Amino acid sequence: MGIKGLECLKRAGEFSKVQRQGFRQKTHGLTLKAAPNNLELCRWGFIVSRKVGTAVTRNRIRRVLKEIVCQVNTKPGFDVVLIAHPEVANMDFQAVKSRLCLLLEKAGLVYNQ
Repeated sequence: MGIKGLECLKRAGEFSKVQRQGFRQKTHGLTLKAAPNNLELCRWGFIVSRKVGTAVTRNRIRRVLKEIVCQVNTKPGFDVVLIAHPEVANMDFQAVKSRLCLLLEKAGLVYNQ
């Protein structure tokens, strides 16, 4: 478990399963890939490559994505991989949050409020 009870994907096999079996949604700076997992929870994976920036920048982006995921009310039963692109390094928290929420809505992974 990660921050605030966030379940994370850790093994390469879990990431590749989402890549093979899942669906994809894309926006400027972020890509979301998700696959059903037949569990009572949502598990998350975060990919921030070296193209995005230094280790400090990549870790900051990862922390921002995790915080946003904890704030959003997502539906259980999915493995989700979020892939950050270099454009995210120049965005502030609110810009990243609005793009991620848009992606989650397009993918049908959030409850309508």
